[in-house]
Amino acid sequence: METAAALMMQGATASLYVTRPMTKDYIPTRERLTAVINAVFEMYKSETLEVLIGPSYALEDAAEAHRNLESRNSTGKLVLSAGNWGGDKERQSGHSQ
Repeated sequence: METAAALMMQGATASLYVTRPMTKDYIPTRERLTAVINAVFEMYKSETLEVLIGPSYALEDAAEAHRNLESRNSTGKLVLSAGNWGGDKERQSGHSQ
């Protein structure tokens, strides 16, 4: 919220534009997109690209997962599970739903 207020104040005295880049800003054509995607999959297949998957959380623990993201206490992607398997905590404790 503080950032938004600062931007509004700055905008009152100067021309100010805030933009959010999109994929098309970096990869303008379908051919380029296909080439980039193929390169990423080749890196994954050759194991030169490491995909970091962080802890898994049961859906009811989504607030805790969100806190870990906000506090930067996590590395990689966090997984929310809505199925019977309730994530790392359940697996570690041996409990099931």
